[in-house]
Amino acid sequence: MYSAYTLTATLNHKALYMPPQNQPNTINMLLDVSIPIAVQLGQTKMTVRELLKMKKGQVVKLNSMAGETVDVFISKKMLAKGEITVVGDKMAVRVSQLFSVKEKFKQL
Repeated sequence: MYSAYTLTATLNHKALYMPPQNQPNTINMLLDVSIPIAVQLGQTKMTVRELLKMKKGQVVKLNSMAGETVDVFISKKMLAKGEITVVGDKMAVRVSQLFSVKEKFKQL
C-alpha cells in the first residue's frame, strides 16, 4: 500500500437537480454530485516491523522528490498531474496536465 494525501472536493452543496416528472432524466442530475479526489504524493514500502515501530512525528520517506508533479485521481483513475501549492493556510494542487479522453480510457 502507498502513502497518500487525500483531498475531498465538493462540487456543489445543493441538492441533486430533479427534472420535471414529464421529462426524462438528463446528465444534469449528476452535476451536483460530490466526488472524492485523491492526490498521491508518493509511495514507499515498509515491513510490518517498521510500521509497528512508528512513533508520532516520525517521517516516512516517499519515492518522489520534493517539487515533482503529483498524480490526481478520481475513483482510482488518474485524471491529471499537478503541483502542490499553498493557498492561504491550505494545501492545494495546481493542475498542470489533464489527460485526454483517449488517455483516460486506456486506464479502464
